[in-house]
Amino acid sequence: MKRAIMIVGEENELGMQVLEQQLAQRLKRRSFPQQGEWFFPGREEARVFSFRQKGHERKLSTDWIVYLEKDMRRIFIYLENGVKISFYSGMDEVMKQLGKNFCQCHKSFVVNMDKVEKMSETMFYMVNGAEVPIGQRRLGEVRVRYENYRDQKNLEKLRFFESFSCFEM
Repeated sequence: MKRAIMIVGEENELGMQVLEQQLAQRLKRRSFPQQGEWFFPGREEARVFSFRQKGHERKLSTDWIVYLEKDMRRIFIYLENGVKISFYSGMDEVMKQLGKNFCQCHKSFVVNMDKVEKMSETMFYMVNGAEVPIGQRRLGEVRVRYENYRDQKNLEKLRFFESFSCFEM
């Protein structure tokens, strides 16, 4: 089944051509990168994670990242669609770029709190089915941080729904 979008308006011909070209470029863009390709996220307000891989500067939306794992000097980024990216860096350099929704739960693991389904005493269970360990030294700090983050997200959802008069709480 082919899908099409028809643009109707009273714009001039040149304006319509520019609009059609912009629309065609946006429709070609996938929501996640495929193995071996990288591109800048479409939304400009999205946070961007930059890293060097094989001598090239790469950029990736932090919204795509589920968790990161460090093995010796190598960092592995696990995306929601199953793609795994590797590059060489230190965890301190990585943590400087990531936002407040990322938590280092172990000396070798960092999780995206938005992608956590649930937390147990020793593990984070992620949306992609992965189980990320929580270090014993960090357990108390991580538990408090996760509960605060979850409460903040629930409060934001509540405020969002309260802004509509058709929902009753």
